[in-house]
Amino acid sequence: MDNPAGVEFAPEAYVDVTPVWETKRRMLLCHESQDAWLRAIYGDDASITDLMTDNARARGLAAGCRYAEAFREVKTYPRTGSFALLPGFRA
Repeated sequence: MDNPAGVEFAPEAYVDVTPVWETKRRMLLCHESQDAWLRAIYGDDASITDLMTDNARARGLAAGCRYAEAFREVKTYPRTGSFALLPGFRA
């Protein structure tokens, strides 16, 4: 799965998360200590949901939708699955 800021991550697959975006945003805000830490480091204007939104919009642009999450295959043997197992999978 992608890292929070998408730094040095080369996606191989995307999942359109647009239909569940508001639920994801509300769920992330439940991690109050992480949001508080981010605001303490970067200032009160920073929000953990802002970071998630910016990354999901960029991945959505690449995937052809509004919001997306990005994934890469973990190169292991034996293989553990297929991108087709991801809901809303987009190549």
